[in-house]
Parts: sequence; structure tokens; C-alpha cells
Amino acid sequence: DALPILFLERWALADTGEGLISSYQYASTLVTAMVSVLAYPMINLLWPKLMAYDNKRSNFSILRFAFESARPMLILVTLVCFFIFSTSSETVTVLFFRGEFDEYSLERTVIALKSTIFAAIPMTVYTLGVKILISKNLAYPLATISISMALFGSAVIALSVYLNSTELLLLHWLISTAFGALIIIFYLMRDSGIALMEFLKGLLFVAKVGAISYGALFFVPDLYLGENIAFRLVALIGEGIGYFIMTIFLFWSFGMLPKNLSELLKH
Repeated sequence: DALPILFLERWALADTGEGLISSYQYASTLVTAMVSVLAYPMINLLWPKLMAYDNKRSNFSILRFAFESARPMLILVTLVCFFIFSTSSETVTVLFFRGEFDEYSLERTVIALKSTIFAAIPMTVYTLGVKILISKNLAYPLATISISMALFGSAVIALSVYLNSTELLLLHWLISTAFGALIIIFYLMRDSGIALMEFLKGLLFVAKVGAISYGALFFVPDLYLGENIAFRLVALIGEGIGYFIMTIFLFWSFGMLPKNLSELLKH
């Protein structure tokens, strides 16, 4: 079901102006790479534990474990999302600004990146949910959820074309992945008999993580070492280290630091 959406997406982007398809491709590739590096390895580490919980037929326990294990991933992914959003121009410059990639391409790619970067958060949640469904051999619900997410994403693209809204078109990935994450969460909650209050607690946790991640940006100074790409990369890394230290301090201050991942993996 992904191929028709890809064609629909490319067709819609082709009508929005020169270079937007390439800019969107740069941005989506960066987001996908970020999730692949930060979230997927952690989810794969949790896979044996998910299978062990399923063998015990403990639906509530597997959801409880999934929430606890999702906390460090959500914190890490959210931190990186806010940092990249805040430094999107520098990030795109360091990664792509060379050769035929000119100022116009830079501007378009920054816009696309800001519209897509936060899709990494629901994508992480959705991927973890998919692993849980697979471990429970729930192929039919997984297929239904995937198709529903694809249809919803197609509807968002069609609506953006109808409204002639480039902004909505660029946001369709974020909107559709958020929709898919919500569907898979509610299905797992219903399957495990978890009350809505637990979902609201999880939503509150995500909101707190977002607020702290955003607030920490105001405490990180801009570093300028020169126009050379290597110097700009060093400055960006320095800002990232400072941002990470500040957010860890704030999470510690609010008592929100998650359990050690090694503890989560113990049987």
C-alpha cells in the first residue's frame, strides 16, 4: 500500500514548485535515518523481552513493559527532534550545502525538514506497536492498521491539493504517522484492557518531555566558529552537547529520568 501513496505524494509535490520534491526527499531521508539510528536498535534489543512476555500470555505486562521501555526512546528522539528543528538551517547546511545545492535548495529543504522532523516521534511509537502486534501474531489487525494509516495519509494529501496548501502537504507524513500511532495504541489498550487514564498519563509524559526539550533550547548559546563547513559542524556538535547536558539536568530536576535500559532487559 506504500507505493500508490508514494506516487500520490510525488505527484502532489510536483505541482508545488521547483525543487520541493528533492527538498522533501532530503528531509524525509534525514528523519528516517535518525529513527533508524536512535530508535530501531533499541526496539530490536527489546524484541526478545516482548516475545517472552507473549509466551506468558500477559497482555497487561507486555503493555506496561512497552511503556517503560518507550520512555528512554521517546526522550532521546524528542530531544533530537527539537534540536534539529531549532538548528534546521545549520543542519541542512552542514549535511547538504555543496555542489548544485544552492541557497534556494537550502531554503526549501529547511522548510521541508521543519515540517517532517517531528514525524520521528509517532514513527517510533508506531514501530514499537508493530513489534508488539507481531510478537502476539496479530497479523490481521496489523494489516488493517497499516491500510488505515495509508488511506488517511492519502486523504490528507488529497485535501492539501484541494486546498492548494503546501504547508498541509508537507505535514502529511507527520499527520498520518501520528494517526497510525494513535490507532495502534488504542488497539493495544483495548486488547489488554487498559483504561483510558493510562493513555492520558502517557500523553502527559510526552507533553512534559516536549516542554522540557523546548525549554532547554533557550539555555543553549549559539556557537559561531566561522563559515567553513568543518567549523560549522564543530559548532553544531558543541551546541548539541550543551543542549543534551541541559536537558538531562532538567529531566533529573523534575524526576523524569527513565530506568536504566539494562534493567528493562533483565528477565
